[in-house]
Amino acid sequence: MSNNTTYNDQLCTLYLLNSATSEIVMTVALGVLGIFSLAGNALVLAVLYRNREMRTITNLFIANMAVSDLIFPLVVIPKEIAFIHSDHFWLIKGDFGSFLCKLVHFLQDLSTSISILSHVAISIERFYAVVFPLKARRSSVGWRTVAVVMTWVVAMGYNAPYFYSFRLVLISKEERTFRCILQWEPAFDDTNEAQKRFYMFSFVSHYAIPLVVITVLYSYILYKIKARQVVGNDYANRSVRDNTQNKRIVRLAISIVLLFAISWAPLHIFLFIHIYKWNWSIPCGLENLAFSTFYLAWLSSFTNPLIYFIFSENYRNGLKNLFGGCFVIHPRIFPGISNVVGIETTESTFLEHRGARVLRHERNAATNEETVT
Repeated sequence: MSNNTTYNDQLCTLYLLNSATSEIVMTVALGVLGIFSLAGNALVLAVLYRNREMRTITNLFIANMAVSDLIFPLVVIPKEIAFIHSDHFWLIKGDFGSFLCKLVHFLQDLSTSISILSHVAISIERFYAVVFPLKARRSSVGWRTVAVVMTWVVAMGYNAPYFYSFRLVLISKEERTFRCILQWEPAFDDTNEAQKRFYMFSFVSHYAIPLVVITVLYSYILYKIKARQVVGNDYANRSVRDNTQNKRIVRLAISIVLLFAISWAPLHIFLFIHIYKWNWSIPCGLENLAFSTFYLAWLSSFTNPLIYFIFSENYRNGLKNLFGGCFVIHPRIFPGISNVVGIETTESTFLEHRGARVLRHERNAATNEETVT
């Protein structure tokens, strides 16, 4: 974001000094989020490490997301707190400071990219498992590793331009103060116009398309589950269990889509107005609006692991095992989901039920052919 924009009497720069109260509130808010984000994602990885039976395809993507989300409390939080207390000046100077300017912002958006790509990958994997259960069960481990690696490769490629565009800019020769900002020259003549295009591409590739993809895929998954019929008296009890599982899957799918949409929508609305309406400025008195919208988006680094502990009984049991049975999520806290199997149900139980029915049908057909022959 360039600082070369001119401001009129009604608009202010985002680099205005924060009040002492604002600094305290923002620092505490970031510190609390950092602690919960670090703990939540570390616990997800610890649970998966301790429970080999949970190392499923979906959980592999969840682990991938947890690793990327750890970048936030380890890199982004310290950077943002330093910004708050240094009036957004970059404290480390020289070549090393210039390298960190590029690297820190690269890692920040790398984390976001991988998290979003993991959401999309999970929805695609769930779709494949529900629509093609037999193929899903027979799929090799190799493609899982390739899929995880590709999320990092794509994310790195997308954010690679940061190593060119982010740079230290001298603000005051007398005080030797610098800011780490985006400058697209000389590759582009107009930095503001180049950044507008880059942001629009980011909005489409990191919000609009992922939101449409996960919404469509989860909607189709829910449609297939609802349309599923169990035939015969032998499946009566299983039908009841499946209906219960269906409700759990509905809750999980709706929660994932809503959390993704709600977390990122305010930030994109703010950025649209900030860029196209206020011309890279903000009305005086609303300087903290930027922090609020970014903070809501950053919350996803904590809500990502939280949603799996809420909806997955296996994750909750793994958490209790880590703490020797001392950690318990009481049903009254999350009514109606005390026995939710969550992610693992959609991958194992549902596949086993549907896959077994298809296999039995194939075997019966083969037997009939042999009898006729």
